[in-house]
Amino acid sequence: MQCSSSSLLSDSALGAAPSTKNETASASASPARKINLDGLPHFEKNFYSESPSVRSMTEPEVTEYRLRREITVEGKDVPKPVKSFSDAAFPGTIL
Repeated sequence: MQCSSSSLLSDSALGAAPSTKNETASASASPARKINLDGLPHFEKNFYSESPSVRSMTEPEVTEYRLRREITVEGKDVPKPVKSFSDAAFPGTIL
């Protein structure tokens, strides 16, 4: 199989060694800059919301489901298990 110079991926992107001195110099030029993130507003990654069927599960049902499926959990405020993809609230384009 031949690759032309119009390939979408370069040799260096595929893990090959750079082919010229300029590529070598730019690849090892300077260390990554440190970015000050102190001034950014607080952002919480909490996108999950329980579906009605998950919300309606009682603690005994949750415990029984985890035992039956051999699900082990640790920590505080562990969410109830999601039983199906429809419970995960994925957008319709993903399902």
